[in-house]
Amino acid sequence: MNNIAHYLLEQFVTTVGQVIGTEFVVYNVHAAQHLAQECLHCQAPLDSFSAFKYENYMKTIKDTLKTPVKPLQQLARRDSEAQGRLLKPKPSLDARVVRLLDKHPPIPEAFQGDQNSKLTTHDFSLSTHRSNNCFTTRSGDIVLLSNVIKTADKGVLLAGRKYTQKGNFYDFPLESSQLGIFLVSNLERRRRYWKLGSLKCKNVRIPYEDSHLSIPLVHLN
Repeated sequence: MNNIAHYLLEQFVTTVGQVIGTEFVVYNVHAAQHLAQECLHCQAPLDSFSAFKYENYMKTIKDTLKTPVKPLQQLARRDSEAQGRLLKPKPSLDARVVRLLDKHPPIPEAFQGDQNSKLTTHDFSLSTHRSNNCFTTRSGDIVLLSNVIKTADKGVLLAGRKYTQKGNFYDFPLESSQLGIFLVSNLERRRRYWKLGSLKCKNVRIPYEDSHLSIPLVHLN
C-alpha cells in the first residue's frame, strides 16, 4: 500500500495548514511526505530503519538503570545478565493470566461450566456490556459476547453470536476491510463458541444508521 500511504501523506501535508494553522507546518510535517519514498529507496518497511523501536524501548532501558552514573555500563551488564532479554516476549493469549469476573445468570449451554460476564488480562478486557462486548476471531468472524464459560477442564470458551453480513465503510483510497473496519448487520440467533486462543482483536462498535460500525481496538498478536 505504499502508493496509498504516499497519497495520504501528501494530502495531509497539503491541507493540515488550512485545518490547524500554518504554524503547525514545521519541518517534521514536511518530512512526512517523503516517508513512503524512503521505504521504496530502502526496500524495507519504515520500522526497519526508523528510531521508533529504540524510542519505544526507552522505558525498559530506564527501568534497568539504578543510578545516573555510567548508564551504558549498567545497561550492558543488565543485558548480559538477562541474556539479551531485558524485555520479556509478550505471552500468547492462552499463556496469559486470565481472570473471569461477575457471575452470569445461568444460560442453557452446550458446554457445562461456570458462567461469567467479564474476562480480563493485564492489558485488555471483554464483558457482556454493550460497550465492551465486540471482538474479531482469527477466522474473521465479528462477534458479540454473550458470556464466558470456564469449562470442567479449566479451559475458557467465549460464547456469542456473530454478524452474518459485513461490508466496507468506505472504499477510497482503499477498502476499509483491508484495515479490519466493517459495517456489520444481521446478528444471527444461534449461539456459537470460540476458544480463547481464537480471539484476534477487541473491537469498538458504533451504531451507524440501521447497522453498526466495527473498528479494531486492541490487537492480541
